Amino acid sequence: MSTSEDRGGGASGQPDRQAAWLGSDDLREGHADVGDVRLHYVEAGEGPLIVLLHGFPEFWYGWRLQIEPLAAAGFHVVAPDMRGYNLSSRPKESRPTIPST
Repeated sequence: MSTSEDRGGGASGQPDRQAAWLGSDDLREGHADVGDVRLHYVEAGEGPLIVLLHGFPEFWYGWRLQIEPLAAAGFHVVAPDMRGYNLSSRPKESRPTIPST
C-alpha cells in the first residue's frame, strides 16, 4: 500500500493537508493507493491505531463525533471512505452482456 499523502510527503510528493471543510485543525485527509483502488481517508492523533469503518450508505463523516475524542485519548484514528463511497474510487461499471438471438 502506498499513500499519496503522508507525514513526510507521500509518493506524489504532496504533504498532509488540512482542508477547511473538515471543521477542525486536528483532522487531516489523504488518499491511500491499494492496487488499483484509491481510498480517501481522514485521520487524527498519534499512538495506537484505530480504524473506523462505515456501513452502507455512510462515509467517514459518520464518525465525525468519535474521531477527535479518540485522538485526544491518545490514539491514531483513521476513518476511510470505503470503495465506491464519497471521495474513494468506484469500481468500473460492468454491464451484463445480453446474448444476441
